[in-house]
Amino acid sequence: MMEPEVLARFPEAVRAALPHLAAMPGGDTPEALLDHLEALPGDGRAAGGERRVPALLRVMEYVGALCGPRRAELRLWADAVATRLGIERAALGERRSDAQEWMRALRARAARVRVLVQVNPAGQGRHRLRIWCDEGAGPRQVSTDSVRSYSAAEAAREVLRVLDSLTPPAEDERPPLVEVLVDRAGLNLPVDEWTVRDPDALVPGVLGVEFPLVVHCPELLRRHGRFTKHWRSRWNRLDSGKTFVVSETMDRDTIYSRLVNQLDTVRVCVDVPPGTRDGIVQTCLALGIPVVVWDRGRDGAAHTVRHLAEVATREMPDGVRDYRAGAKASPPDYPGRPVLAWADADRTVPRLHLTEPQEST
Repeated sequence: MMEPEVLARFPEAVRAALPHLAAMPGGDTPEALLDHLEALPGDGRAAGGERRVPALLRVMEYVGALCGPRRAELRLWADAVATRLGIERAALGERRSDAQEWMRALRARAARVRVLVQVNPAGQGRHRLRIWCDEGAGPRQVSTDSVRSYSAAEAAREVLRVLDSLTPPAEDERPPLVEVLVDRAGLNLPVDEWTVRDPDALVPGVLGVEFPLVVHCPELLRRHGRFTKHWRSRWNRLDSGKTFVVSETMDRDTIYSRLVNQLDTVRVCVDVPPGTRDGIVQTCLALGIPVVVWDRGRDGAAHTVRHLAEVATREMPDGVRDYRAGAKASPPDYPGRPVLAWADADRTVPRLHLTEPQEST
């Protein structure tokens, strides 16, 4: 029996071991994933007449990389299965090496503490919230009241209350990531500008100035399931992939044609007028582009794109936070109002959000 913390990361290991595989049917539970993996053919990296390494065996190497004391036991099992199936030791060793490299990369880039905030409109400038915390083991819900509505200032206070309750790892100096879960109509909601102004406090609390705040729209990401594997493939290339800048008006068909098969494009910067901007942004998200940045205002889009062009893709959440802090301190020097859509394929979003009614339409 695996440790609970390893079982919780089983879907993560599957995605890392099989990056080109589309979304798993039947859910992300270990049992459902195992049933699906057993039916998959081997991978395509065998040479000549060698037997291919089954998908399940490859995944178990990645699971083994997550294990501590039980790693040796899993490797003995994998060796025995490979011998029984006639798989070359070198072929299995290559997959084992891939898993070890993945684990080294994970250690170098430890999961950042994050707070996920689902925001739904409640009318008259008010919003309903659900909030989760994720310290690395997956989201755990910390708010249960989905009926109460909040003004922007009240919502900011509630989110800051949750952030204040966190205890990030002592060795991690990064502030928690705030991931705002919205539907397509909420992509331009100015959550990053929501501010707490308490007469008794010495400083205000501006969510997007104090914390890297991104938006995530699973509704669009999962609208066309055939692009899910593109999203995962692009995310795996985040550090080496290309940036595409939309600086002229393009219709959806043009964006589709330019991006649909460019799997080395991981980031899109949209610098177009508001009238056509939202359609372009939504098309990019639906195609599985994991990082999309734009400006919700009218005057600072070009400045936002130029400024953030110097920021590495993986550092975009912090780069956008720095820009927002600059805009708060000196609006003439930072005229933009940047929005960053960030879809991390290595981190799960709450199952509750993915079953919202609007996503089945």
